[in-house]
Amino acid sequence: RVTVEDIRLLTDEMAPRSEARSMLQTPSLSVYMLNGSRAFVLTVAAVHVLAACYLAAGWHARASAVVVWGLQVSVVDRLPVANNGGDLVLLALLLWACLLPCGELYTLQHRDAGPSTLGPARRASSAPRPSPTQGAA
Repeated sequence: RVTVEDIRLLTDEMAPRSEARSMLQTPSLSVYMLNGSRAFVLTVAAVHVLAACYLAAGWHARASAVVVWGLQVSVVDRLPVANNGGDLVLLALLLWACLLPCGELYTLQHRDAGPSTLGPARRASSAPRPSPTQGAA
């Protein structure tokens, strides 16, 4: 459950961007660092949650995985003090979700698209395959 206090951590009220920048050793690519206002943070967080829901439902899974991964990297860069090992595991899993065909099976998008292209191709004819010993004469 996300509370108001969680959102305040991403705004300039509790964690000013200048302090977050001083903790980072490299330039930040965080979307959350662009603006510290509450309205901006709520808008970006709403996009983050919507993309995560799309990923969970499998609707355009690869594109939504890329969006969720990018915004999660932004959260990790925005609050370097609050990070732990679980954040890095989540980023690694989201990166795998970006690279793997996770939207091919058992998703809303696949249900509407028809049969899967994964796995062995099905033969149109029902004739049995010749065994390797039948072909050698």
